[in-house]
Amino acid sequence: MAWLGLLLTLYLLKLWLGMREPFRHFSRGAMDISLLRIGLTLALAILLPVALAYVHRHVQAIPRLPINTLPHLLALLLLGAVTTGLGLYLLAQRLKLAEPSTEVSEHRNNWQKNLMPRELFIHLESHILANRRHREIPNRIYQKFEPSLCQEGGSEKGTFGGRTLVETQPILSEIAYGSGFRAVRIVTSVLGQTLLAVGALSLIGLSADLARVAHQPALLIGLIMPGMLLIFGAVLSRMGNAFWAEMQFRSLLLELSVEGTYTESKLSTGTGIYDSTRSENTVVRSTITPWFLVSDLLTSTFAISGNMNLEQERHILSLGKADDALDAVLGELEEFFASRQTIAGVNEVDLQSASQIYQMNEQTRALAAQPTSLALAAEQASGLLARTEEEQGTTT
Repeated sequence: MAWLGLLLTLYLLKLWLGMREPFRHFSRGAMDISLLRIGLTLALAILLPVALAYVHRHVQAIPRLPINTLPHLLALLLLGAVTTGLGLYLLAQRLKLAEPSTEVSEHRNNWQKNLMPRELFIHLESHILANRRHREIPNRIYQKFEPSLCQEGGSEKGTFGGRTLVETQPILSEIAYGSGFRAVRIVTSVLGQTLLAVGALSLIGLSADLARVAHQPALLIGLIMPGMLLIFGAVLSRMGNAFWAEMQFRSLLLELSVEGTYTESKLSTGTGIYDSTRSENTVVRSTITPWFLVSDLLTSTFAISGNMNLEQERHILSLGKADDALDAVLGELEEFFASRQTIAGVNEVDLQSASQIYQMNEQTRALAAQPTSLALAAEQASGLLARTEEEQGTTT
């Protein structure tokens, strides 16, 4: 029974040793527990005592252990129960804060607009999506907006389409922990660090005895207790660290899918005989079918030590509606459509420039007309003088 207790203690320590890295299970899944492994474990638990009894009675007597393994097994069960209890309490309290949901704000429509499809894509990417940035940090583009434009029948008509998936910069969100959760989390971390310290000191004391006396099985088996303290100290410390290291973020996730067709036609204005300004445009009539999906994203990650402390994968906890963000995007698109011009117009700057040119032309014509007026006055004066002299000669 002492040997069975020793083997059981070593096997349980091996299992707990694999639990000292909780972050590995977040990224790679839980423990590798399969039906084959469970069957082997049960078979080993049943056949091992029978095999030891058979060897002890019929082959060779198994020597007695110089120590009692019952305290080791009881200590392991106690530490395992404490560790499991603390972990389950923290997990249960954390699960109470979880509110998973999969809601999105959706908008589908059919627009008839006079604009080139590429202009719509440029405005969506360089203005609509860029305006969603947080603190001027670029958005996280998971699927780049690479629109496709397919022309049919020359260049007069065609189809277009594009899709993008963008997330804004995540913003840190506080987690509303309860007082009980905070207290147990502190106890878990303190207990884990204490076990590590006690285990290290015990190991140092035994190492001095092993250096003086060689080939002592009792001392070698005595290393189980310090190893047990170190293993459970590491498990408790890293388990508490997992609950300390969680960080939640909120961000805006936008998925946009655009499809449609377009046709081109010529439009000319100002072709009359008295018109001084002429405009000729190629008008593109686009039928646009957009599909907007906007969601308020709640994600969680676990910080680690080192220069890659926040470079771990984030886990999506919930998706919420973002009606305000969707309304803002649609409002900006409506402003863009309203600002589009089909016919080239004249703005206030053009009118002011034309007025200045007109005034300059008026002054130039006035200056050009001044010499003609002086010559006419001179001719009139000379004619009057000639008539006066004729009248005087006739009188004489």
